[in-house]
Amino acid sequence: MRERKSSSILISLLSVCVFVLGLVGGCSSRGWSKIGKDEMRPLLIEMALLNSALQQEYTPDSLRQGEYAALLARYGYTQADWDSSIMWYARYDMTLMHDFYRVAYDSLEATHTRLKQQHEQIVAEEARQYQLSTYNLDSVNFLPSEPSYHALDGGLLYRSFDLSPGSPYDSTRRLNFSVRLTGLPELDSLGALRLYLYRYLKDSTTRLDSLLILRSGIHSIEVQQQGKEQVVRCVGHIKGILPLRSSGQRIVALDSFSLVRYSLPGSGYDPNDNWAMPEDY
Repeated sequence: MRERKSSSILISLLSVCVFVLGLVGGCSSRGWSKIGKDEMRPLLIEMALLNSALQQEYTPDSLRQGEYAALLARYGYTQADWDSSIMWYARYDMTLMHDFYRVAYDSLEATHTRLKQQHEQIVAEEARQYQLSTYNLDSVNFLPSEPSYHALDGGLLYRSFDLSPGSPYDSTRRLNFSVRLTGLPELDSLGALRLYLYRYLKDSTTRLDSLLILRSGIHSIEVQQQGKEQVVRCVGHIKGILPLRSSGQRIVALDSFSLVRYSLPGSGYDPNDNWAMPEDY
């Protein structure tokens, strides 16, 4: 991998030399200013970078020449100055010419490594920010979301689910069991509905969380495993006696019946982390 990257950088440097040597024909017969060694080094690096960019864009030679001329003009030189200086160093000071290319090569390689590290850091930070903004990259609703309708006739309202994950859930997972009710009148604590979430752990113990429901709206239970707890099964239901109404609004709608799994930032994704279909809903 290192040899391939090094070869690519060296090819860009050699391409600059080959290209300008191809343009040189007759430059030595015209007046030119020799580029000093202190300016040749940074110029060689910039010319190599420009040449690489133009090659990637498949820029024709006629346009390349204009780009090279514009770069040289920033340093106060012309194409003839550059071409003839390359020829002069190649003819009279090959050792220095070799040093030019070695310095340029080392600089480009260091720049490539630094930019690659910065790119990787940016990608990692973007992924982290996305996780934080959405709270989770693999949040999944495991339950069907079809609404159900229930008469306010004094009868029982009951809906449940029973799910088992493909692999146990530990403290890197958070669960949210929620339901939305519409058309439910205000209830007192004696006639209230209640939301239940049972978590069956790997050590054969059970955790129960419940929530009292007194009115319409979205109601949810959110839990996270503590310590070394590992969930191997989740059972949840909403249960209660609906009030009796003989007039007015007599239907309660139940929707958004969901169990959503969240992975905490940085916990990663487990491809085996799936669930069996609910036995009852």
